[in-house]
Amino acid sequence: MRETIAVIKKFSEDRLRLSLPEEKIYIRRLANGVDVLGEVLYPWGAVPRLRLKRKSLVAACQNSQVYTLFRQRSIASYLGLLQNTRSYILSERLRLAVKI
Repeated sequence: MRETIAVIKKFSEDRLRLSLPEEKIYIRRLANGVDVLGEVLYPWGAVPRLRLKRKSLVAACQNSQVYTLFRQRSIASYLGLLQNTRSYILSERLRLAVKI
C-alpha cells in the first residue's frame, strides 16, 4: 500500500506538477466511488452527490413569486450539473418544477 502511494505521489509531482498532502492520499476500493465536484464516480457511471440532490430539490420546491427568475436560473444551473450523471428522474422533477 505504501509503495502504491509513493508511486502516485511521484507521478503527480513529476508529470502533473501537483503536490499532494500526505494526509489526503488514501487508497480505497473503486466500487465505493470517487467523490469529485458534486458527483460520485463509479466504474459504471456518475451519480450526483446526495447534497446536490437535496439542494436542487429545495430550490425546486420554493414557492416564492418574487424570486421566480432567480429560481429558474438556479434550477437551470442544477440541470447543467446533472446532465452528465445518471439522474433522469431528478432532472425530470426539476424540469417540471419550472416547466422547461
